[in-house]
Amino acid sequence: MAEPAKGSGYHWDLYGPFIAHVLVSQSIVGLTRIATSYRTLELGFSVEVLGIITGCFALLPIFLAVPLGRWLDRGKDAQALWIGSFLVLVACAGFWWHALTEATMIFYTLMQGVGYLFVMAGQQTFAVRCSEPFLRDSVFGTYMMSIAIGQGAGPIIIGFIAAGSTIAPSAPLFAISLVGAVVALLVSFALRPAPPLERAHRERKKVALMAMLRLHGFVPMILASVMTVTSLDLLAVYMPILGAERNIDVAVIGTLLAIRTALSIASRVVFTRLIRAFGRMPLMVFCLFLTATAFAILASPAPIWALGVATAFIGVGLGVAAALALSSIVELAPPEAQGTAVTLRITGNRIGQAALPLIAGAVAGATGAAGVMAVIGLSVGASGIAVFTSWLRRPAS
Repeated sequence: MAEPAKGSGYHWDLYGPFIAHVLVSQSIVGLTRIATSYRTLELGFSVEVLGIITGCFALLPIFLAVPLGRWLDRGKDAQALWIGSFLVLVACAGFWWHALTEATMIFYTLMQGVGYLFVMAGQQTFAVRCSEPFLRDSVFGTYMMSIAIGQGAGPIIIGFIAAGSTIAPSAPLFAISLVGAVVALLVSFALRPAPPLERAHRERKKVALMAMLRLHGFVPMILASVMTVTSLDLLAVYMPILGAERNIDVAVIGTLLAIRTALSIASRVVFTRLIRAFGRMPLMVFCLFLTATAFAILASPAPIWALGVATAFIGVGLGVAAALALSSIVELAPPEAQGTAVTLRITGNRIGQAALPLIAGAVAGATGAAGVMAVIGLSVGASGIAVFTSWLRRPAS
């Protein structure tokens, strides 16, 4: 492991390139996810087809995540980032040049989903090597803040390109994603693999999956993670649809998504202070219920200012809850199984991202995007109840 800078606790030779890669890679995926929605509108696909395409992003990672986690536990985090960055680059090239039918949209969405699995799992495992253990919450808070900044670039770009229209042109959005993917691949090569001795130590130990799932609080935290990630994904996909249904300008939708991003960033700046002030579990429960309330507002025929309030609530609620879920899962897992832990989290996330878009597409076909927002709100509220119940039943210390 790299030596920390004297007196800091951070391994800056790893931490700096790591954050740079997070910013670029997350901006690419965030932009292409929104651009995919607009491409389906351009091609005249139904909302049910959009649900299928969106679900395909998560389909293959459901089966690949845990084997990838076992590989990551052998110290292969940097290699995973190299592979993932390359697959995302190929997918972005395909979206820009070739994706004009349902089949090709599904194919490149599948490829991007696998690439993003490698990127996310690699980043979350690599983050553990970026500092001493006492700074782990700070590293994960900065990591999640960087994700929010990266994903917030998409709505800003869309606002500049498509102001004054209700459907943004997808071709220039995919072209920008392709350029970013090239940069991400180049940056990934600055992320060094774990030293041989550290890899050998990890390879000697293997923790059973059932033993991890039996850890108190682990499964409820996985469920909370599923809902925080899936709800953010569906928000990015269905906010443009909601705007088109209600005849809201693209620039306004971009502004609403940017508000969500800005509040996510702000909440993660003070992430560790919030934990110290309120406690990990009370803060998690509050943020999940706040988010559920916000999605209920989006589902209602509310004025634009109320939609702004709701997206602000989502920014704070999911900004804190997503970071808490990730750091809590890593803390609950044994050190030699942290790669498996984060990929179990990703498996749960991808199951949610595969199943809920299909449900959302069916709901949207009957009720429109507002019905999707209602389903998301109910699901997030249910995950909050699960975490709260687990917290009440925690073993006496």
